[in-house]
Amino acid sequence: MADDDFEPRLGRIGSKGKGRGFKSRVAAAVRLARSGAPKRAVRFDGSRIGRGAGTARFLGSRDRLARFRARRVIIKTSLVRLAGPGLAAARAHLRYIQRDGVSSPGETGTPYGPDSDHAPAEPFLARASADRHQFRFIVSAEDGAAYPDLKPFVRTLMAEASTDLGTRLDWIAVDHRDTGQPHSHILLRGVDQNGANLVIARDYIAHGLRARASDIVTRDLGPRATLEIEQRLRRDMGAERLTPTDRSLLARAGADRIVTANDRDPFRRSLNAGRLKTLIALGLAEDIGGGRYRLAEGLDATLRTMGERGDIVRTMQRALTAKGRDVRTADIAIGERGTIIGRVLARGLADEHRDRHYLLIDGVDGRLHHVDIGRGDANAPTPENAIVQVRAPPAPAGDGARRQTADRVTLLATGDLAQLAGAEGATWLDRTLAAKAPLIVRDTGFGHELRNALELRRRWLVARQLAIETGGTVHLRADAIRQLERQSLRAAAAPIAAALGKPHTPAGRDMPVEGRLTRRIDHPGGSYALVERAHDFTLLPWKPSLERKLGQHISARVRSDGGLAWSDGRKRGRPALG
Repeated sequence: MADDDFEPRLGRIGSKGKGRGFKSRVAAAVRLARSGAPKRAVRFDGSRIGRGAGTARFLGSRDRLARFRARRVIIKTSLVRLAGPGLAAARAHLRYIQRDGVSSPGETGTPYGPDSDHAPAEPFLARASADRHQFRFIVSAEDGAAYPDLKPFVRTLMAEASTDLGTRLDWIAVDHRDTGQPHSHILLRGVDQNGANLVIARDYIAHGLRARASDIVTRDLGPRATLEIEQRLRRDMGAERLTPTDRSLLARAGADRIVTANDRDPFRRSLNAGRLKTLIALGLAEDIGGGRYRLAEGLDATLRTMGERGDIVRTMQRALTAKGRDVRTADIAIGERGTIIGRVLARGLADEHRDRHYLLIDGVDGRLHHVDIGRGDANAPTPENAIVQVRAPPAPAGDGARRQTADRVTLLATGDLAQLAGAEGATWLDRTLAAKAPLIVRDTGFGHELRNALELRRRWLVARQLAIETGGTVHLRADAIRQLERQSLRAAAAPIAAALGKPHTPAGRDMPVEGRLTRRIDHPGGSYALVERAHDFTLLPWKPSLERKLGQHISARVRSDGGLAWSDGRKRGRPALG
């Protein structure tokens, strides 16, 4: 036997030196055959962390045709932190979703829960006081109007969500039927049945819960028939908002934004042609010949804005109808910049998902203004029929300018104009008459009422020798406002002194005032801050910045210009508040 040279190959320590089995060789061959195919890297995005991730993947993998015929449901979700002012904001949010008329005209929305048609909000908020966060859902079924009562649908949805997430859920809901699209607001505590933080997978929030809701509505009402789908698409043909047909056209358009109406399906071809005709009429598409059309740049953003405006107009129409106003004669202004003065007709939620509020104002310029005032917790409550001034920022520069938001709402007066015209003490009417720059008032709507009230107030001032009339023009005396302000203060303090059994001690100029800031007092002559002490009280001019100091001990003084300089007793030398 020859001694052939060989080179040993060392194996792993502990290996028994056996060759690979049949299964291992097959697996290796399969891997080798696949090695030429490009591998797609899977990026970790956190969407599957939390409860419900597996259910979301399963629901998303079902038959596409079945999903096409399923009833559509829109679910908007937000996660709200409850730390700091978050709980107070949650309480304010609940108050607004229970506002008058949300269930049916004249009725207040009543919160309900899994087992009761009456689930008071305060106990729910008390249970949530130590929670880290809260989930808010707005659930809107496309065919929600077919449900005489949305409660069974919402309870079934939350029961299935509880099963998907593997824990009991603590929630309350309020149904809204005051719009053309019935929907439900659901508030879910951010804890599981053991009190631990409830973490829901993003996939389940984005897709799983909506799929469950769609299944429930489809079971209740049956799948959408072909005719029903076609009728809905035809209704969208002339809509002034973004539609599924628009999305289809945009997906087919190239970088040059050129599309045709052609489609193998005759119905789709007819739908595309009809929609393109509407877009041309709206100035959002151009017929360039040869059956080709060029879509306008930014088509989707423009149609979304048009849809939002249409929603706003419908909201204004409902508010005007409730006030007995003829909407056909209304001069509507939406999102105008500058200063707006007028009477509040309504306050509501402009964007229920983001808790953005609006004011509907009957302006002195004779126009009806819809003003976005931002988040509800950023503005004090504004009563209906109050007279306010809204100062909006100038339009931001650039194509990507964000939507207009009012930066400050100032309460000018409460009560009706007839009451102000004959009120003892200083009123907004007096300050308007004393202003150096006259207020421009149009003789229509609220402007017409204001003109009459100003004339009545002029006569009242002349009769009390607080103004003089020369040549048909009325001029207030130099000290008229100061005299009226003293009258207002006495008139506001008298009933408080009787109720508290304490005397009123007026605040002198530059004299310190200390005590507990207990509440705000609204009076025709203005608003005051009630500062109580053991044996007496003082009324100070109200400033919006005092809202966050209610219930606290303060130290303040009235400056010579009427503004407030204050500290809370612990941090002296705080900046003066004018």
